Amino acid sequence: MVYFGSGYFAPVFVSKLYVLILGFGLLAMGAMRIIDGLKNSTYERPSKLFTMGTGIISVAVALFVLAYPKFGFVLLLLIVSLVLLINGIQIAFVGIAGKKIPRLRS
Repeated sequence: MVYFGSGYFAPVFVSKLYVLILGFGLLAMGAMRIIDGLKNSTYERPSKLFTMGTGIISVAVALFVLAYPKFGFVLLLLIVSLVLLINGIQIAFVGIAGKKIPRLRS
């Protein structure tokens, strides 16, 4: 309840907080994609390159968002939504082109 009230009385602070949360979340997602592309041996080469490429794009946009938080909240949301769209396409590509993981037999 206090959080919503602070958004009503201090919208500038809450919008800056949202930008920081989006930036750090996108940075973490990009780092996880890069590590996944490097460490996961079940992906084929195109899937690995696509995974690492989307991770690099995510990290670059996250650093841009964190470096220029006053650039415009709406423009930042558009950039972040575009990166999330690219990541969704990457997940679909890996799901279609990736290898199946063999089941462990018990």
